[in-house]
Amino acid sequence: MLLMSCAVLSACGGDSNSSSAVTPGGGEADMGMNAAPVQGELNLLNASARACDLLFQIDGHEATGVDFSSDVTGVFQKRSPKFAVSFTLKADQALTGSVGAIRLASGNLSDLQVVSTTCFDSTGTKIEGDELVSVGAGN
Repeated sequence: MLLMSCAVLSACGGDSNSSSAVTPGGGEADMGMNAAPVQGELNLLNASARACDLLFQIDGHEATGVDFSSDVTGVFQKRSPKFAVSFTLKADQALTGSVGAIRLASGNLSDLQVVSTTCFDSTGTKIEGDELVSVGAGN
């Protein structure tokens, strides 16, 4: 399902400020920022979802990365002011709750806008609905 991220990532725009990282072991996708980040938990709300492609926008601030949980493999791609996150669950089992933490260089989580959300179930079928993921206060 991470291959589906190509379509989402191309929607980020043509800015040359682009970087990406794959974190197969629940590791960190860090884009080299040294400032103390603002962190928001990325939560999966639909237990049928096994993979998601997300596009966010944050005007006036910069996303610095995503710390993915050990339950998923994920990719972070940035082209300011937008960034994309794609993740796939490692196991074919229901999971709701935190799948990672989005890091911002500064600002507030309220400045973060979800531009698009596309999630797929275990058969690869697109899941319909608006309430697939959320971003809430982190640590």
